[in-house]
Amino acid sequence: MTIRKTGLLLPVFVLLLVSACAKPSGPDTETVVPEQTAAPASTPQPTQAPTATPAPTEEPAPTPFSIVWITDTQYLTAERDAYRELGEWIAAHREEENIRYIVGTGDYVQTYNMEYQWDEFQKFREAFQGQIPDIYIAGNHDMRLKDGTFGLFVDHIYGEGGTEEQSYHSGQGKYELFSAGGTDWLIVGMSFDYGKEEAQWVKSVLDTYPDRNAILLFHDYLFRDGTLVKNAKTMFSVALEPSKNAKLVLCGHNTGFNIRTDKRGGEDGGYMQTIFCNRQNFDRQKGCIQLLRFDTVRGVIDFEYFSPINDWAKPARHEIPIDLQGQG
Repeated sequence: MTIRKTGLLLPVFVLLLVSACAKPSGPDTETVVPEQTAAPASTPQPTQAPTATPAPTEEPAPTPFSIVWITDTQYLTAERDAYRELGEWIAAHREEENIRYIVGTGDYVQTYNMEYQWDEFQKFREAFQGQIPDIYIAGNHDMRLKDGTFGLFVDHIYGEGGTEEQSYHSGQGKYELFSAGGTDWLIVGMSFDYGKEEAQWVKSVLDTYPDRNAILLFHDYLFRDGTLVKNAKTMFSVALEPSKNAKLVLCGHNTGFNIRTDKRGGEDGGYMQTIFCNRQNFDRQKGCIQLLRFDTVRGVIDFEYFSPINDWAKPARHEIPIDLQGQG
């Protein structure tokens, strides 16, 4: 038999060869999946804490301060340099006690026209002048009672002829302003034997500075039992009771000690304190001062009565509340 060659033989052979070489697919067939290239991880960032609201800076509490009060110290003029010694003690304790003012409520000399007695009193002032401001009103021993004149007092305390600046009749009445303990203060004083006209002047000063806590200085204001003397009734009704900024009265003249509280009417009327203190005498109580330490945060006065120069003097101490406006 003769076999013919044909052109179809080679293509068929190639097709069969390719089919034989291909891997069958089915259940036993493992399909290889090319690995996926992972995306690079991002660099972790630190977690930022939320911004905290800064705490308010706490303001320091107002610093307590002191006022030195003298009254009826005329017996010191009989002993040479006793006044100087008292003034030097005050100057030496200025920083320790934070002494901001020295106030006087009269009777610095025994006899108003004895020049040597005024010289002794000036030794008291010389010890702290230029360091601590001071303000004084006259007592009955500092003036000429016969005609009610204050010439020698004014000349010795405020200079010859006195001054009209912040004054009533050149220094018979006087007022000063200062700030301490986080509070604004007004000191107003009126000399002995005041009446309605003087009370009206005091009222005008209180009305001019209604936002300042006022300290009032009088020589005669209370009797020993704490009742008002005749002139004080006029001063109280005309000037003090209507003025809500009148907070503290200091007075002497009569002998003794008392604290009087006057409450004002109305829900927000507040109250006024009066400290009456005169325990001076020629021997045992001579040379006493009153030291008033003001704590405006607590609203109290630490009141101390003692003599820095007389070991015989009997000390006393009281805590007295004070009604303040605008403190701290």
